[in-house]
This record gives sequence, structure tokens and C-alpha cells, in this order.
Amino acid sequence: MKKLLALCLALLSLVSAAASAEVLADGWQDAGLEALQQAQQDIANRISELRAASAPAADRVELSGSGTSILTDVAIDFSPARVIIECEGETSVAFTGGDYDYTFSASSYEQAFFDQTGAFDLLIESTGPWAVTVEPIADGGALPMEGVGPFVSDFFELPAPMIVTISSDVEGMDALLTNLIVALCHQYENIESWQQESLTNELLSGGDTFSADVILQPVDGRTQYCLSVKCEPGVAWSITPKG
Repeated sequence: MKKLLALCLALLSLVSAAASAEVLADGWQDAGLEALQQAQQDIANRISELRAASAPAADRVELSGSGTSILTDVAIDFSPARVIIECEGETSVAFTGGDYDYTFSASSYEQAFFDQTGAFDLLIESTGPWAVTVEPIADGGALPMEGVGPFVSDFFELPAPMIVTISSDVEGMDALLTNLIVALCHQYENIESWQQESLTNELLSGGDTFSADVILQPVDGRTQYCLSVKCEPGVAWSITPKG
């Protein structure tokens, strides 16, 4: 027990939250569930920050152009990745030549999760300027998260099942409708492939707000988790641990 307490206190030195410091000090065994969960989340976030700080700089693929284009032998040697599309006007980007073809579409901005490596041909259909960036998903993500529009987080710690509240406000979007799809991305328990586990899939229109509690469930033997948010640009959202 003394060794466990010493470890907790060592981790505590990395956590700035005063509430967590109080929980992990002498008498932490008497703390309530909510306080312990908050301390656990603070420690997990700090571990993620330290891993990000010690990670080597990652390469990224940056491409740009205008109009309909075909780019051949685009090498992507890291996975999983975040695909970012910035464009003026409707744009479709198809990654072909891998195990499967993947197509991402955007009217102005898109972020999407991508888990393939290899040499790809990019088939780009667009009426204006565009830029495509593919970058590795890295350590350093932390909850809570909030943002506007499509998003793919960095990896965050998920040491135990967690209830989070997903909220959204579509007042700022120009589109008439949006799907709000939030997914927890992780590898399967027994195979190396990645899964996008849907947490919400809501159809929202102008003036709608949305809020729901969902559970983030860790997978045995897996330590890398990120969140993907699919929606129209201008949609505000947040993902907040409950309690």
C-alpha cells in the first residue's frame, strides 16, 4: 500500500489540478467516486502530454493544387492518420490503389480518420483551389474537447470506462442539415485493424441543439484512443467527462 501511495504521489507532482492533489494526498482512500474519477482523468491527461512531449517530430504529407487533378504514387508510411482537406467549392478526394478505395468530400473543410499505408493515387475532383494534408495521429490528446466543424483528436488515455456528455449547437453552420457522427477510434482486441465505434449519429437542422451521455469503453490490451467528429463546418460541439 505504501508503494502504491508513493506512486500516486509521484504522479501527483505532474498534475496541476488542486482538487486532484487533495484526493491523492493522505486520506485518498476516503475520497468519493467523483473526486477519484476526476483525479484519474487529470493523471491520464498529464501522461498523454508527457508522451507527446517525448515523441519525435512526425512527418506529414502536404499537397495542393487547383481544379480536377490526378496525383500518382503518393506515399503514406504512417498509420493511423488525420486527413485534412481545405478547399473552395465542392471537392472530392479519392485515395485509390490500397486495400480499399477511400473517398473524402468537402465543401470548404474536412478532417477524417485514415488507417491505411502504402502508395496511393489521389483522384481529386474540384472546381477551385484545394489543399490536402495527411498527418500522423500523435499522443497528446486530452478530455474535455471542444471545437467547431470536423475534427480528429490526438491519442488520449482511457484507463477505465468513462461517461462523457456530447453536446452540439448548429447555429453557426451554413448548411441546412448536418449529420453529427462522433466515433471512438481504436484497434480491435485481437487484430491490428482499426475500428471507428459510433457513439452518436444524429441528423440536425438549423436551430437544433443536441446533448447525450455516452460511454467510452476501453479495449483489452489497447492503449491508443482518439475521437472523430463528422459534421458540417460551423457546427459547434463539445465532449466532456461527466461529473
